[in-house]
Amino acid sequence: MFKRLLSSKNKTAIYACQISEGALKAVKCSLGSLGRKEFSGIEFEQFPVNLDDKMLAERIAQVFKRLGYNNEPVIIALNRNKSTCRYIKIPSTQPAEIERIANLQAPRYIPYQQDELITAYQIITTLRDGYSHVNLSIVHRDIIERFIKIIQSLKATGITVGLSSYGLVNLYAYLYPHDQSVVMLADLDQQQAELAIISARKSLFSRSFRFNRDDPVWQEHFADEIKRTREAYAKEVSKVLPQKILIFGQSGLSSQLAQYLTSTAGLAAEPLAYEEKLKISPQILNKINATNLSFAALFGLALEELPESLNMLPPGLKDVSKRSLQKKEIFRLGALSAAIILLFVLGLSQSLRNKSLYLKKIKQEINKINKEARPLEEMDKRLKILERRSSKKPSTMDMIRGVFQSLPSGIQLVSLSFDSDGQIVLRGNAADLNSVFNLVPQLEQSAALSRFGVKVRYATKKNTGQGEEVDFEIICQKR
Repeated sequence: MFKRLLSSKNKTAIYACQISEGALKAVKCSLGSLGRKEFSGIEFEQFPVNLDDKMLAERIAQVFKRLGYNNEPVIIALNRNKSTCRYIKIPSTQPAEIERIANLQAPRYIPYQQDELITAYQIITTLRDGYSHVNLSIVHRDIIERFIKIIQSLKATGITVGLSSYGLVNLYAYLYPHDQSVVMLADLDQQQAELAIISARKSLFSRSFRFNRDDPVWQEHFADEIKRTREAYAKEVSKVLPQKILIFGQSGLSSQLAQYLTSTAGLAAEPLAYEEKLKISPQILNKINATNLSFAALFGLALEELPESLNMLPPGLKDVSKRSLQKKEIFRLGALSAAIILLFVLGLSQSLRNKSLYLKKIKQEINKINKEARPLEEMDKRLKILERRSSKKPSTMDMIRGVFQSLPSGIQLVSLSFDSDGQIVLRGNAADLNSVFNLVPQLEQSAALSRFGVKVRYATKKNTGQGEEVDFEIICQKR
C-alpha cells in the first residue's frame, strides 16, 4: 500500500488537503494544456470533533469525490500548531549529514525518544566555518502516521506531508518571485492564525495561535501576538525585523485587520490578494468567501513541489520514496548512457578527431563523479567519529561532578541518588521556583548529562523560620 502511495505517475491534477479539529479543507490544482497550474475546485466540510478515523476517512473520500478525484497525488498540509520549530546551528554543510544530526537533536526540544519523532529541515545559510543555520521542524510520529492512514483509502499515487508554513512561503514566492526582503505573512483562518517570517523563499520563523473573531478586542490581541512574534524572532534568529506584514485570508477580514494594524498599532500591514495572479475563477472565489476560511497554505503547497528535506513522511516511507527517486535517476542515467554509447558508435564512422573528443567528454564526466564522491567519503568519516564520541558513557564521578558544577548559588542539594536503571534523583531546596526551573537547562547542557532527559518531578513552596523556600525533586532519566 505504502509503495503505491509513494510511487509517482504523470497525472493531470494535484490535490492538497488540511485536516483540523472538526474540519477539512481541500483544493484541486489542474495542469492546463501549456503545463500551467490552475485551481479548478475547492471543498470544505465540517464534522464532529470526536469522529473516529474510519468515519473521517469516508467523509474525506466523499469530499475528494466531489472534486473529481482519481487516485492522483495528495499533499497533506500539516497545521503549524502540530509541530515544534527551532532555528538552530548545525556543524555541517552536507544535507545528508545535517539530516542525521537534526534527528539526533530533536529529542532536546520535545521530550520523546528519537524514534517517536519525525523531523524536516530547511537550510537557511551555510557558513565558511563548516556550520549551517537550519530551520528544524519536529512532529510526533503518531500525528503523521494517523493522517497517512486516513488518506490510504484514497489510493493516491503519491503522498507528501508538508508544514502549512511552507505553503505560505511557496505562495508568496510565486506572487513575488524576485523579492529577497524580510517580510511577515499572516494567515487568518476561522479560529486559528499563523504568522511566518520569510526571506528569499525560506521560512525563518513561524508560530500559530488561536483567536476569537467574536471578541470585540480581537484585533488588539492580534497586534499583541504580532509584536510578541517579532520580539521572539529578534531574540532567536536575527535583529533584522520585517518591515511589512502581508495578510492572507477572507478579503473583508484581512482588509479590516490591515487597516487596524496600520492606523492603530503602528504596524505597516496590507491584505495580500492572489486571486488574479492565480487566475482563480469567480465561482471558486465566492465559495472561499462563503467558508470564511483561508486556503492560502493549500494553494502554495499545490503550486510547487516541496524538497525532500521538508517532506515529513516517517523514515521508513521516506526511504521507500528515496529508493523510488533513485530508481528514476538510475533509469535516467541509463538512458543518458545509452545515448552516449549511441553517439560513440556513430562517432566510429567519423574521423579520429571526433573519437578523441568523445573520449575526452567521458573522462570529464568520470573526473566530475570522482570529485563529487570525495566529500561523501569525508562526510562518512566525520559521522563515524561523531557516533564513536556520542557512544562514550560518562563515569559516575563525572555525572556527580557535572551535577555539582551545574548548581547555581541559591540552590542547596539535600540528596543525590542513583537507581538500578541509571536514573539520578536530585532533592534540595531553593529560594524560589525560577531557580529550580532554571536549573533544568543548566543540567542538560552539562557534558556528563548529555545522554539524560531532565525534568522537575515536583517543586513545593513552604514557610520556614527564615522565610519562604521551595523544596524540589529533579529526575535525570537516561534516554
